[in-house]
Amino acid sequence: MTTTRQGDLFATAAVPAPPDTPDPDAIRTRLRAVLALVRDACEMPWEPSRARVQELLFINMATWLPTQERETLRQAFAAEMRRLRVNAARPQK
Repeated sequence: MTTTRQGDLFATAAVPAPPDTPDPDAIRTRLRAVLALVRDACEMPWEPSRARVQELLFINMATWLPTQERETLRQAFAAEMRRLRVNAARPQK
């Protein structure tokens, strides 16, 4: 008779509960803080790769907000990022 120490690969495992839905107020606070940061900036506050990550995070986090608010925040953030990139592309005096 042989015994195995390995568990049953086909046993029913407890499935973790899905994460709670994000709190729109917390998301709103975070997005407004990031938007304020870029509005107040004269130059890009992040390195290029970090700026791209921030853009993706902003876009994805905004998904949890109501449609009109989401689009308004996304447009405002995109406009500020364009402004900062234009400023970065200008020759320094």
